[in-house]
Amino acid sequence: MTSDQILTEQKNKNKTSLTITVVLLAAGLVLLFAKQWIGGLFIVAGAVLGAGLLSRTKDIKAQLEKAGGEAGLCDQLSAEQTVVFDKLDAVLTPELAVVYRPFFKVHVLKDMAKFEVGIGPEGVQKALFLTAPDGTRNKIAQVQKGDGRQEDFDALYEMVRGYFADRAAGSAA
Repeated sequence: MTSDQILTEQKNKNKTSLTITVVLLAAGLVLLFAKQWIGGLFIVAGAVLGAGLLSRTKDIKAQLEKAGGEAGLCDQLSAEQTVVFDKLDAVLTPELAVVYRPFFKVHVLKDMAKFEVGIGPEGVQKALFLTAPDGTRNKIAQVQKGDGRQEDFDALYEMVRGYFADRAAGSAA
């Protein structure tokens, strides 16, 4: 997935939410003018959805700022060493780990203290986390046994492990 596709997908989600919000608010107003009290519920639902949209928009802008804005993200995603893991909805660049579904998140690798793998009960699930210095775990990939994504998970794990090994070797020198 390219940077344009990732950003377009996020913008389309926001446009869809905005359309639904406007329709709910308009229908609520019409119903209220027609003395149908259910219109109030439509207005409340529209307001809640609108608040969620504003929150998501602010979050996306904050995530983009971690990458240096849209231009910085595009530069990172077009770097030669960038690897896209479509099955995991993640992209690994030399400086960033980008997760684009279900929520858009950008993780700056140099700001992370370590990486961890969490294994669920009986080894059915595995998750790869980047852990911030304050202990916050940021999930960048998750697979379940037999879901056909294990190879991508293992490749992502090896690349992240390699990044942290290189960083440790560089700081030791």
